[in-house]
Amino acid sequence: MSSPTRPVRLALAACAAFLAAGCSTLTGGSPQADPVAWVDSVCGATLPFNDAATATPNLQFSDPAAAVQSLSGYLESTGTAVQGTLDSLDAVGPSPIEGGDAAVEQLQSLLTGVKQAFDTTRTTLGSVDTSSPETLTATLPAALAPMEDLRRLVEGTAALEVSPEFRAAAEQASNCRKMPDLFGG
Repeated sequence: MSSPTRPVRLALAACAAFLAAGCSTLTGGSPQADPVAWVDSVCGATLPFNDAATATPNLQFSDPAAAVQSLSGYLESTGTAVQGTLDSLDAVGPSPIEGGDAAVEQLQSLLTGVKQAFDTTRTTLGSVDTSSPETLTATLPAALAPMEDLRRLVEGTAALEVSPEFRAAAEQASNCRKMPDLFGG
């Protein structure tokens, strides 16, 4: 079984690309004139997802039932964190950075795809028969297929250009500094 954190890290990289392009939402929140404060709010909205996604599930492959249960729990908690991030992004408010509103819509779309992949995989894992190694070997790839779809989704969206205004604001924003890998620094 491939590492479940690889697609998650790819999702974070794509999220970073969206964030680096400048983000906001068209709903909720009051306009913020200060790009640093606004970017700090955007990064703050992504912290729960970042924290959950970078946690590593305890996969004991010598006990397939425990490994599947641990992976399912990881997907559930990370899916919940994604939903929290989506809800928080709704409250960030309009972007003071040109192009930010469109970028956050793309980020929300990507995160919705991440959540759907996690939820689908978790639901499918619940029906995997872990008592038979043969059955497990035959059914596990299909159960994990949404994660492969997620990898393709993330790879297809990770090539956005970085906004210099956003990067400058992110370098000053305390919440962005809590995720230095998000911006390659």
